[in-house]
Amino acid sequence: MPTNASVKQVFSWREALDGLRSRKWESFQLQMKNVLVEQVNRANYERFTEWNHNVGQINKALEGVLAGPIQEYVEKNDLGVAITDDLRWNLLHICCESEYDDVVKPLYFLDNVWPWYQSGHFPCGWDGVELTEHFDGENLVGRLIIF
Repeated sequence: MPTNASVKQVFSWREALDGLRSRKWESFQLQMKNVLVEQVNRANYERFTEWNHNVGQINKALEGVLAGPIQEYVEKNDLGVAITDDLRWNLLHICCESEYDDVVKPLYFLDNVWPWYQSGHFPCGWDGVELTEHFDGENLVGRLIIF
């Protein structure tokens, strides 16, 4: 698991929601996905052509994961759809990095986000430089925010 020094911790769902609704987090998620897609495309076009099918299959599987206890908890605590939407996005990209780890090295989510979920935390933001469309997956400046 990454060290506590590699993250900024928040201590309430309100702070977590603020983080996951932030422009920096949205930008981080989108640019990391864009880099992964581009790297897979360049490294192995044949595997890249399977991307949409694989994402569809992963999303179907996630429906079952996010239903039940997770959805009940979100509703019981009046957390709204932002929590499950963000969780779905992160789990999807953890799975995508895993699916294509034979083609490209996982960028971030598999090695840095997944361990925090496994230890009972909720990754919910990015404390660092906002990633732009020119981000190439290198020289990441910042740290994950977790609840």
